[in-house]
Amino acid sequence: MSALPTELLATGSVRLKAPGEFGGHLIWAESLPSKSNIYTLMGVKVSKHGDHADPASSKVDLLAGYEFDVASRIHGYGGRAWWPGENYLFFASKFDGSVYAFDLVQPPYPVTASEVGTNWADGCSDRRGGFVAVKESSSADGATTSRIVHKSVEGVESVLAEGADFYSDPRVTPDGNTLCWVEWNLPNMPWDETTVKTATLNVSEEGGTIDGVKAVTSGESSALNPGWIDDTTLGYVDDRDGYWDLYSQNQDGQPSTNLTAEVSLNGARGEINRVPWFMGDSRWQPVGGSKVAIAWTEQAVDHLIYIDTENGKLEQVETDLIEYYELAAPASLPGSVLAIGSTESTGTQICLLESNSNETILRSPVASVNGFAFSPPENISFKSGDEDIQAFYYSTNSDALEVNGLAPLIVMSHGGPTGYTTSAMNLKVQYWTSRGFNVIDINYRGSTGFGRQYREALNGHWGVADVIDLQAGAQHLIDQGLVDPQRVAIRGGSSGGLTTMLALSNSDIFCCGVSLYGVSDMRTIANHSHKFESGYLDTLIGPLPDYAKQYEERSPINFPDKISKPLMMIHGTADPIVPIEQSRKMYDRLIQSGAESHLLELFGEGHGFRAPENIIKAFSAELWFYSEVMGFDYEMADHAFLSEIHRSN
Repeated sequence: MSALPTELLATGSVRLKAPGEFGGHLIWAESLPSKSNIYTLMGVKVSKHGDHADPASSKVDLLAGYEFDVASRIHGYGGRAWWPGENYLFFASKFDGSVYAFDLVQPPYPVTASEVGTNWADGCSDRRGGFVAVKESSSADGATTSRIVHKSVEGVESVLAEGADFYSDPRVTPDGNTLCWVEWNLPNMPWDETTVKTATLNVSEEGGTIDGVKAVTSGESSALNPGWIDDTTLGYVDDRDGYWDLYSQNQDGQPSTNLTAEVSLNGARGEINRVPWFMGDSRWQPVGGSKVAIAWTEQAVDHLIYIDTENGKLEQVETDLIEYYELAAPASLPGSVLAIGSTESTGTQICLLESNSNETILRSPVASVNGFAFSPPENISFKSGDEDIQAFYYSTNSDALEVNGLAPLIVMSHGGPTGYTTSAMNLKVQYWTSRGFNVIDINYRGSTGFGRQYREALNGHWGVADVIDLQAGAQHLIDQGLVDPQRVAIRGGSSGGLTTMLALSNSDIFCCGVSLYGVSDMRTIANHSHKFESGYLDTLIGPLPDYAKQYEERSPINFPDKISKPLMMIHGTADPIVPIEQSRKMYDRLIQSGAESHLLELFGEGHGFRAPENIIKAFSAELWFYSEVMGFDYEMADHAFLSEIHRSN
């Protein structure tokens, strides 16, 4: 089998978001690699249950011929950028920040003004022709305000909720009479402390108002993802008992019910693993009658389950999918779930599933490794001190880089750091394994999906506990005799870039590291972060100025002389989350200290890379870097990128 082509990383990883239904179509947002991965709306007609068009041959670009990027910049990480209404679907365009109405026939037209610094996301129908959504506005002085706003069918814009630092998840009951939402305040992140609220929604020609506001949750837990099971029963996810469980709450004042407290599919305690960096990702949906569908996570593997809210009966949908997110419930197909899913050998796809047949009855075209060397994941655990750490290990099936029968290892550190990794097919992992590298992808302390206690184990210890866990993962594989101990690299993006640099500074396990848009100066990030994350480091490290010493001790820019192993940094010049100055200054400090350092700047890229040519350039440069450090030869058609790398030697 041959190595995975670098080009497939750019053209094969089509990104999918926001599945839903409108106008007799199943619709989702899909990136276009040929247009720098801007998003359009794709649709497939559905005639009747069980008789669905093949999306591989019949999906239609609903916005073909128009210039839109169906995406949002809300919170810096984006959110669900389209939603169905009664007569129109509405979508936000990143190009101008406006919301457009579209009936799938006539050209889309704007229903909100184009305002600099305005982002819309996570909307829903008001059941009367208008919509309710989250609106984020930034003023000329940089101040950012979040509100829940109603836009009536007559065009009147009304503020429904304001005053909190952040809002998300506005949802209206089927009868249009009640609104729910989530709100929270700094310094909390939404996985720290939030409040779910409800209110009566009033809509008239003069606009929208709310009254009778009630707090459903205490504000002392992470309550997320509210929605309506029916006109009077609210559902929401809450970790008040230590895990994100689904609760139902009747609006008659009766106590809430934990619907998932007893769920254990494989003997482990799981949870509904939703990390709201991206606004609007739903991990549960009502699917008709008293049933709800839930994406349930145990040991970093997702399972689709149905629970009857009246009798507690549980059904598991048996498929080869091991990751589900952004669940939707098509109204025309009762009992079905529309979701984005992945298997271990195929990339993200649009899936329509039903509980009765346990059959995946619709799948969109997916990235596949057919014809190329493929390494399946192995779900493993290892000890880091007294902690059990879960990870996925990928053993290469190529002997191209073996020395004395052992292949090199790449240790991967997911971003966040509040986040997680799964065993879903990842072309970036397969790129390395198909070239002769072993890979371990680790859910270090602070990762989600393992309960609140594990998630909070990184609080106050960012830059310490995560580094220890990654080192322990590498040492575990070395002790097992599975990898070459002299050729162990570490790589990570964003917060994972920080972890990479810290690991190189205090361990001899790693021979080199790659930081992708990584943090090198914690204090600068704390002082200049965008609003959404402006209190994040208060939890991960501690509030300034009281914890100034910890910020200094965990910022690699303050001790470049401790990084004795080669480091490569790759960073976008337009990154709004971790500015490129973080890598530029780190590179300069490393040069001054005499360390081997490399820096590749990708013009116009933000926090993560979208343009196909830049994705190819980044991976080509990283492969070149490993070849230089580890001393192996490789074939590459184009070495033009080498002239763009700043090098210390």
